[in-house]
Amino acid sequence: VGTLVGVVVRLYKNFSDSIPFAGGTVAIQPHTVKITVTIYRWPFISTSNSLSVVFSSVDLNHPSSSDNDCNYYGISNQQGSLNWILVHAENSSLYVQLLDKVESDGKNRSAKIAWGGSGKTIMTVGHFWDKVVIDP
Repeated sequence: VGTLVGVVVRLYKNFSDSIPFAGGTVAIQPHTVKITVTIYRWPFISTSNSLSVVFSSVDLNHPSSSDNDCNYYGISNQQGSLNWILVHAENSSLYVQLLDKVESDGKNRSAKIAWGGSGKTIMTVGHFWDKVVIDP
């Protein structure tokens, strides 16, 4: 069996929740969209390799052009990892909280989150054998 990537998107419309993840608890507020990415059996060439997952946002008013009317602002934590993004377009704003932790082969590990420019956020995780859960 080869590599498998699963993405789950949950909408917490009118309720809050607390989710245990990577040795901590993630508080979910009402009107939140929650994304979880799980990757199984990535074919790393070496244990010193890492994997970067790119999350991208697009201005749906201009999806195929470079005329993107969105403004992006990021806030990094003390370790230099990006942990908040504000996306602003027209009269709407979206706040995105990013966790720089993953569950890798059943262990809690750190991940590096960086701004990729043009609406892209890059989360880099270290080598894993079986499974990594990315919960940005």
